[in-house]
Amino acid sequence: MTNWHNEATDRLCAALLHLKTTEECYDFLEDICTVKEVQDISPDPVSQRIRILIEDTRELLQGYQRERE
Repeated sequence: MTNWHNEATDRLCAALLHLKTTEECYDFLEDICTVKEVQDISPDPVSQRIRILIEDTRELLQGYQRERE
């Protein structure tokens, strides 16, 4: 496995952390990928894992909010 923790990846992560809106994210993706490359990512197992992580996070946050009410 390649060690992908390096200065370039650090800069990519820093850029991602600065995005605040969905539109900013789209603009960023268009700057670094072609539309076809972004679309090709969608069926990929990694993005499936990301979707599951997002869904699980939403459920956890909703449960936390219900407990606080």
